[in-house]
Amino acid sequence: MSAEYKRNITDIANLKRAGFEVNMPDDSVSYFSVKFHGPQNNLKLVFGTFLPQLLEELNADDPLNVEAANLMKYYSSAYEQRVRDETEEHAKPAAVNAAAEEGAENID
Repeated sequence: MSAEYKRNITDIANLKRAGFEVNMPDDSVSYFSVKFHGPQNNLKLVFGTFLPQLLEELNADDPLNVEAANLMKYYSSAYEQRVRDETEEHAKPAAVNAAAEEGAENID
């Protein structure tokens, strides 16, 4: 079973469990559609379901960031340290505030 297949099965199950109508033509898990019930549910689904899944189920076989994927696959301790370093540098309140101020200056 491929990682994509497993991911689709998980997504479909989570959508159904959340009460969404999932249509699967020909009972295929590789192509399905979901009927949403307004923008509030869309945001709830994105932030409550899909985003956490993406963060928890990393796919090093089809990465957006090849360097990070290679670290994760082959040098897990170096990957974990890099994540800690990047979080320390960019996610502390002072760094977030500085980035927000810089963004505000660029708008003017």
